[in-house]
Amino acid sequence: NCVVLLDDVRAELDEEHSAELMQQIHRLNCQLFITAIDDKQLDLSAWPGLKRFHVKQGRCELLA
Repeated sequence: NCVVLLDDVRAELDEEHSAELMQQIHRLNCQLFITAIDDKQLDLSAWPGLKRFHVKQGRCELLA
């Protein structure tokens, strides 16, 4: 399995194309790291066990 790193997908792709990208990545069955300014812009429902973190000024905090 591979690890995929995506940096701020919505900065470069519109909603339709980012949704298609997420569907394709889900099919890879890989570990995925995504950075986002607003995580509500991404459909992450395909990953029910996901963990979200907030990183600010070098501190990493697990979000509920």
